[in-house]
Amino acid sequence: LEKGSLKTVINTSSNALLYLKRFDHHTLASPAGFKKLTGPYAASKLALSLWTQEIATAVQKDGITIRSVCPGGNKTTMTKNAGMPKFMIPIRNLFFSHPSQGASRLYEAALGSSQQATGVFLNKGKATPLKFSSQGSELLSTIELIYKREFAAIS
Repeated sequence: LEKGSLKTVINTSSNALLYLKRFDHHTLASPAGFKKLTGPYAASKLALSLWTQEIATAVQKDGITIRSVCPGGNKTTMTKNAGMPKFMIPIRNLFFSHPSQGASRLYEAALGSSQQATGVFLNKGKATPLKFSSQGSELLSTIELIYKREFAAIS
């Protein structure tokens, strides 16, 4: 990435994170309960997007831009089976798009009008503020500690 000419990272997120009423990054590894779509899934997507927001300034020094992007509702095996609440299956069939639509949103996020933006969460092509941004710095520190403990010693 450092030697590349297009130094862009696109993290696939979800607008499910917008529906969280509370967030505690300490519970990500061991959630107290499971709620399809708006439980640990949404919390992990929020964590990814907060991490993206927090790390953006540091990687920008190396000419790298990073964004998290919601590709929108897509008709995939995840949204057809266990990952989707049963009441949403009819909505999926009526309103969700072919996966190529989601791929287009990711491509647009990388090479389109937002390509200079870094650290943002793009939802429907627009930078969207993240809830719980106050936890971003602590989340970044926690992830760095995990990395150092688990992976840095290997390399």
